[in-house]
Amino acid sequence: MLVTSANHLPRAMGFFAAAGLQPMPVPANQLAISSPLQPQEKILPSPLWLGHSERVWYETLGRVWQRLLAMTSRPAPAGNGSPVPASDNDVRK
Repeated sequence: MLVTSANHLPRAMGFFAAAGLQPMPVPANQLAISSPLQPQEKILPSPLWLGHSERVWYETLGRVWQRLLAMTSRPAPAGNGSPVPASDNDVRK
């Protein structure tokens, strides 16, 4: 089981999947609104809502970074591992 904050869960599952694991996700600390918003709450900024948007940006940037790392850690293509084709003048022969 992977127990973590609900907003971290998608990124955490990505790390576990990259390691070849398939844990069961168990979200915790869910940030849900228990009552409808009043009209003034929809218009006026609130520290609570700013905190939510900070979490969204943090997780979005974390997932972008995770994808960039995944793209750069892919195995090299088959062959000699060099992006430049070997020539007759190659010293490594």
